[in-house]
Amino acid sequence: MPQTFNSRGITVSTPNGDMVLIAGQNIRILPSGNTANISAQTPAGSIINGNGLPWQPPSLADAKALNNSVYFSTDANKLVYKAADASIHDLY
Repeated sequence: MPQTFNSRGITVSTPNGDMVLIAGQNIRILPSGNTANISAQTPAGSIINGNGLPWQPPSLADAKALNNSVYFSTDANKLVYKAADASIHDLY
């Protein structure tokens, strides 16, 4: 996938046409070999999902949840964190 880098972003050529990725406020696009590293810094006080609505974590049974994840436990009926060792920790 050929790429053209410039000071504002990159143009990526695809079989369906060119795609332009534009850098903006708090967003950096840097070349790294044949790839582009895209990074962004979330401003302090921002709501991550950006729409002003509260985030709703997934509801899962503890056995189905991945380690190192936050979810609403259908077993405990509360928000939990499942650690790397698969232990479950209540978050409230």
